[in-house]
Amino acid sequence: EAYLVEHDYDHPNSKNDERYHLVLLVKNHIGYKNLMKLSSYSYTQGFYYKPRVSKKLLAQYSEGLICLSACIHGEIPYLLLKNREQEAYSALNYYKELFRDDFYIEIQDHDIEDEKIVLPKLISLAERTDTPLVATNDCHYLMKEHSKAHDVLLCIQMNKTLADPNRMKYSPQLYFKTEEEMRKLFPDHQQAIENTLEINDKIDF
Repeated sequence: EAYLVEHDYDHPNSKNDERYHLVLLVKNHIGYKNLMKLSSYSYTQGFYYKPRVSKKLLAQYSEGLICLSACIHGEIPYLLLKNREQEAYSALNYYKELFRDDFYIEIQDHDIEDEKIVLPKLISLAERTDTPLVATNDCHYLMKEHSKAHDVLLCIQMNKTLADPNRMKYSPQLYFKTEEEMRKLFPDHQQAIENTLEINDKIDF
């Protein structure tokens, strides 16, 4: 998962850019080399609070990679959430031109309000632009019952107590879900489940 920014690192607006999430998967040996380039440059040239990949750099090293639009912090879902549909459409075209058949719109459901708002918009955009969907789930721990331990870990990290109402809290749905659980989450979009296997079959590395 990369942090993507609009402008190149030497641009005066670069440090003010929104940092969007973007998922990149290695397809083959060329993709692996390109991912290493992107990762290295994000730390050595693009680091500003976080390692950042510019769109210019992504375009230079996109070969051999599969790209997913990421969670609600990805560019397309974020813009849709803000009702900036035309900008989301433009962003989609950018990724599709770059990755062609290796670009997928992610759909997720962790019982988070913003996801519920953006989900139908993502599905509609995918249908209108003939872009494949892929159903994914953020994984912060392996099993559902690990949610409490993860919550405690966050409290330790933030120097907070469990009783603090203002502390950071995560959804309890961030565990490694089974195929059956994922199919139940998206009963009307079974192809989005099947596309996880399509992506897997594309990977030869």
